[in-house]
Amino acid sequence: MGELDDAKVRHANRVAALESRTPADLNLLKAEDVVPKRQLEDGLEINEEGLANVLAELDSLVGLADVKAQILSIVNLCRVQIRRQQQGYRVQAQALNFAFVGNPGTGKTTVARFLGRIFAHLGLLSRGHLIEVSRSHLVAGYVGQTAIKTRGQIDRSLDGVLFIDEAYALSRTQDAEGSNDFGAEAIEQILLALENERHRLSVVMAGYTGPMNRFLSSNPGLRSRVTNIIEFPDYSDEELVKVFNRFLKDNGYQLAETAYPLLHGYFRTLQRNETFGNARAARQFFEVLQRTHASRIASNADPTGDELTLFTDEWDLLLAVGNTMGESAPRVSTREGYL
Repeated sequence: MGELDDAKVRHANRVAALESRTPADLNLLKAEDVVPKRQLEDGLEINEEGLANVLAELDSLVGLADVKAQILSIVNLCRVQIRRQQQGYRVQAQALNFAFVGNPGTGKTTVARFLGRIFAHLGLLSRGHLIEVSRSHLVAGYVGQTAIKTRGQIDRSLDGVLFIDEAYALSRTQDAEGSNDFGAEAIEQILLALENERHRLSVVMAGYTGPMNRFLSSNPGLRSRVTNIIEFPDYSDEELVKVFNRFLKDNGYQLAETAYPLLHGYFRTLQRNETFGNARAARQFFEVLQRTHASRIASNADPTGDELTLFTDEWDLLLAVGNTMGESAPRVSTREGYL
């Protein structure tokens, strides 16, 4: 593909990571999208401006302090290795493969998109796009087809990032009826790519912490090639409030200050287990609150600007809690007592 096609791919990957998009975002190529394909005689060249922009965007994400620190340490290692290569020192090729472990909604896919852009600006990947797949995209139902199907996804990902969600699902052995499972074929193809395409491909395997650790430990080839294991923690109550506030801002709403104690109370009741949605829980609550607010003002033929944009005191939130959780709605503290 030509340089313009590569720039379009990098632009699409950058815009996909934005929390909200304007028409200008969709139509305008930035300098960082048009990564110059320059290579020094004795090494790669870093696109410093583009790299700085991506790292600033990554840093602006809510929470994930340890994740950001680990990504930055990898960037710094790559920087030094590139500088060493430029000055004629012998360097070892960097492993661009990761296991992202943690519950849903903790930002694993978003950070994987940032990784692709980071590696593009470091000159390690020429495009930096992300292809997201799961077991169904890799495994077929007949002998010989899985290898072809998996290889097709790998080819789409070359010069970018292959993101495999719930990667441990590939390691099933047999179903209840004893039929052969072809996930092992997919793993074999991925292992081949990790070795043969290591200069053109970053693979990120993602999923729950326990199953991912067992999956990696079950295959020495995976464990030896996927050495960067990054854990994504659940969001705290304060971080969920920050995520919720971003949904408010991006959609032109406000929450009355007197309602924040109730919002904190609601997030405190959410159990942190494998069903916990993290940022998705904040988004779901925002969407239910939006509907609750709309139902309250829909009969007003001439609402004011404040009425259209302000989620008011307790009642909008109390109704939203009930609508979100039904009969299982927790006793959420308010100023007067408990719901």
